[in-house]
Amino acid sequence: MHVVATGTHRDHAPRTEFVLGEVVPAYEVPERVDRILEAVSEAHPVSEPTEHGRSPLERIHDPAYLDHLASAWRDWVAEGGAGPLAADTFALPDVVAGPRPRGAEARVGAYTFDASTPILEGTWRAAAAAADCALTGADLLLGGERAAYALCRPPGHHAGRTFAGGYCYLNSAAAAAAALREEAGPVAILDVDYHHGNGTQEIFRDDPTVLYVSIHADPDVEYPYFTGREADGGEATVNLPLPLGTGDDVYLQAAERAFARTADHAPEALVVSLGLDAHEDDPMGRFALTDEAFRALGSMAAALGPPVLIVQEGGYLSESLGGAVRAFLDAVDQGSSA
Repeated sequence: MHVVATGTHRDHAPRTEFVLGEVVPAYEVPERVDRILEAVSEAHPVSEPTEHGRSPLERIHDPAYLDHLASAWRDWVAEGGAGPLAADTFALPDVVAGPRPRGAEARVGAYTFDASTPILEGTWRAAAAAADCALTGADLLLGGERAAYALCRPPGHHAGRTFAGGYCYLNSAAAAAAALREEAGPVAILDVDYHHGNGTQEIFRDDPTVLYVSIHADPDVEYPYFTGREADGGEATVNLPLPLGTGDDVYLQAAERAFARTADHAPEALVVSLGLDAHEDDPMGRFALTDEAFRALGSMAAALGPPVLIVQEGGYLSESLGGAVRAFLDAVDQGSSA
């Protein structure tokens, strides 16, 4: 299996984030990729992504939002700003009238839904490179590969058509799914990140050719709180929220339901938003999955039949990052070659 990765992710390196009234050390840091890459590079060839430009991103994001991301840091500095650009005032629909503001300081609150997604000097470069990793992975599948792994950072599944959040700026999995849909036909996205992928759901809400299936923590008690209930989403959305403390058995029962629904969709390609934050050792998640659960998920993904693109989402610094990824990739590899 080819791994697509780039060192450009290091251009986005936040040091702190704002959580429940406190400034804490950042969770979404470059070392995440270092640990994963160290674990997979011996067994899998690693290559740089191909630059795809802006056109594939406009399939899933509003052009004005892309303009904002590309220019926010420059505008912020021109306005006298220094340090990370993060929203402190948010444009809730019920209290906003008129067009979005032009200034970066005001504008960032119109395009962001939380305080954990700062814009730094290199954020746009890193996010665009992450999307290129996923799009290059899609190219590999369209070229005949049975599986590919896009080691994307920053992650993407919380980013919607016009908003950033949850460490996510560009929705790499959605960009790849849209490219695969254009060339191959119906696509399914299976999101196994601990958190609900509200951005992916929103992007494909009205597109019956892209099935979005998510297994995640109950939004009544876990981020992003306002989406991810079973009744959310459109006709091609399946949300499977699970209680805190969920372990392998309950999770894999939900996965069986997820793959059964995915098979009904008869996709020509499967995109897996691979979050590792459901692992028992993750510092943010509150599930209790072991490496064996990730191995089982990989086997299920390969057994579905169509080629598989794996797109990295969450999963934060722990000694188990590498093992969980290896378990998943090895299972997909073995199943795809069987």
